[in-house]
Amino acid sequence: MNFAVSFDPSLSSSPPPPSATLSLGPGTVNLLNFRWLTALRWAAVVGQTMTVVCVVAFLNVKLPLVPLAFILSAEFLLNLVAWHRGRTHERLSEAELALWVGLDLVSFTAILYFTGGPSNPFNFFYMVHVAMAALTLHARYAWTLVLLSALSFAGLFLWHTPLPAVDNDWDLHLHGLWLAYSLVASCIVYFLQRARATIEERDAELAVQRKLTEQTERLSSLATLAAGAAHELSSPLATIAVVSKELALDLQPLGNTRALDDVELVRGQVERCRKILARLAHTAGEAPGEAEVWVPLDELFDSTIAELPNNQRVSSRIDPELSRWQLRCPKEAFGQALRVLLENGLEASDEPVELHARLHDRDLSISVTDRGMGMSEATLQRVFEPFFTTKPTGKGMGLGLYLARNVVLSMRGTLRLRSDLGAGTIAEVELPAERLRQSRPSSTFP
Repeated sequence: MNFAVSFDPSLSSSPPPPSATLSLGPGTVNLLNFRWLTALRWAAVVGQTMTVVCVVAFLNVKLPLVPLAFILSAEFLLNLVAWHRGRTHERLSEAELALWVGLDLVSFTAILYFTGGPSNPFNFFYMVHVAMAALTLHARYAWTLVLLSALSFAGLFLWHTPLPAVDNDWDLHLHGLWLAYSLVASCIVYFLQRARATIEERDAELAVQRKLTEQTERLSSLATLAAGAAHELSSPLATIAVVSKELALDLQPLGNTRALDDVELVRGQVERCRKILARLAHTAGEAPGEAEVWVPLDELFDSTIAELPNNQRVSSRIDPELSRWQLRCPKEAFGQALRVLLENGLEASDEPVELHARLHDRDLSISVTDRGMGMSEATLQRVFEPFFTTKPTGKGMGLGLYLARNVVLSMRGTLRLRSDLGAGTIAEVELPAERLRQSRPSSTFP
C-alpha cells in the first residue's frame, strides 16, 4: 500500500499506545521519586552494614554493635514498608515523601551518634539528604529538611559516642573524608540524572498530550463539517427520492421502460449518496453508535467487496473450516474498516488484491494482501497516525487506517501491517475466538 506525505509537521511523532504507564501528575511524580529513593535506600542499608563490618573486622575499632544492629534492622523493616507502599499505591503526597526523607535523616543521625558524631567523615552524607529534598520537594518541605539536618548535625556536637581510635588517627580520618566525598558526589550525580530523566519523561508525555489534543480538535472540526454536510444534503436527497418514486408511478402506465430504468438509476444513486454521507460521518470520526450483530463471513466479504470500485480485482477466500461461521461485529463500521484496507491495496497495485480469512490459534485472522511497491520502515512507523497520508493532496485525509484500527481495537482485536519496499503489503486483522460462532453444526472448529 503506497502513501504520499501530506500532513501537519506538528504531528510528526505517533502517540504511544495505551499502556500501563502512569499519567505523570504531581502525585505520580512523587511516587516515581519515592520508588527510586526506596531502591537507593536498600543500597544505603547494605553500604552501612558493610561499613560497620569492615571497621570492626579490619580497623579493630570497637563499635556499639547492639544499638547499631537495632538501627540497621529498623531501617530494613521501614524500607520493606516503603517498598510495599510504592508497589501497591498509584499516588503519593508530597508531605509523605518529605516524611520518608525526614526518617532517613533521623536514622542517619542515630548511626552517627554511635560512630563518633561530628568526627565521623561520613557526616558528608547529610548533603545527600539535602540534595534529595531540593530535587524532589517544593521549597517549604526542602527548607524544613535542611533545618532538620542542620539541627541534627549540631546536636551531634553535644551528644555522641566518641571513637578514640578514629578521632586520633588523622590519616585515617582524611582517607575517610576522601571516601565520603567520592560517595556523596556519586550519589548527588545519580540523583540529578534520575530527576532529569523523570522531568524528561513528564515533558514527553505532555508533548504527546498536546498532540492528541490537536488531533482531537481537528477530528472534531471534520465531524462538524460532516454533520453539516449530511444535514444540508439530506433534505434535497429526500426530495429527489420522493419525486423519483412519484415519477416512476406516473411512468408505469405508459410502459416507458427506458424512462423507468433511468428513474430507478436516480433512486439507486440517491441511496448511494445516503450511504456516502453516513460513511463521511464515520471517516470524520463520528460513526454513530452501532449494535453488534452476527454476520456470516461470506456475506460480510461479499457486501464489502460489492461497494468497492474496481472490485473485479479483489479475490476473496475463506478457509473451509470457516465456511459456516459467523462473526459478531458492528457490520457497517467493520465493513468500512475492511474497505479501507482493500482500497489502499487497490490503489497501491494494478494486480489483484486478496482478502483471506483463516483460523490462527483459534482466533480469526483476516488478511488483505497487495503486490504494490510496499512501504519503508519510516512510513510503517507512522501509518496509523491521524492525518498522515502519502497520497497526493486532495486524495485522502489520512484517517482511514487510523479509524480502521480504532474499529478493530473496539472489537478487542489487533490490526498490523507488514511491508517491504518492492514486495507489497499485508494488512492483518486478528479478532478473538469469542467473536465467532457456527451458523450450522460442524466439528471442524477446534
